[in-house]
Amino acid sequence: MKRSIIMIFLGAVVVLSFIGCQSFTANRANKAGKATNVNLKAGNAEFNGTAAEEEGYWYSRYNLGNLVMRSEMGEAFMPEKSMVKAMVKMADADPADGDTAVPPTNAALLSTVYASGDPHYITKFNPADYKTQRWDAATFDTTVTSQALGWTIIKETEWGKQFHVDEHFGKPQDDFGAQWRFAGLVLVA
Repeated sequence: MKRSIIMIFLGAVVVLSFIGCQSFTANRANKAGKATNVNLKAGNAEFNGTAAEEEGYWYSRYNLGNLVMRSEMGEAFMPEKSMVKAMVKMADADPADGDTAVPPTNAALLSTVYASGDPHYITKFNPADYKTQRWDAATFDTTVTSQALGWTIIKETEWGKQFHVDEHFGKPQDDFGAQWRFAGLVLVA
């Protein structure tokens, strides 16, 4: 049972991709009380394949980011300060433009991931402090498996491509997206 929690958690976007945008759109329309038989050509015209891909991207990003940067469900590490400073500089070419990345407080970056755990916060949530976003260590199966590591590495690679190949959050010369580009750099560090 515990092993299935982490696999479901990491595989959310893969499942969405296999189910397809039509099912996703139909479920969304049903929840809104609209039509029961919806596809990409009917229902909400604004919600198309591109919108479904964007939502899938964000679900994936939040799931993976919470696991590998906040949960502490694995062996944690912290890069050297000089490396963090270099990543901040890489994320924003012009710190004077008002959009400079700031390293998060109390990050728990993972070098390995445990087999499973319960993804619920154990203290009062504070978005500015990653320590408040830890999961209950008592629920962790601390076994390190190739399955958990493999899914995590696949998701990190795909997420890294979104940040750095597709320029999902612009370029370092832009005056937006520095914090998200920095998060992408940390993710693949």
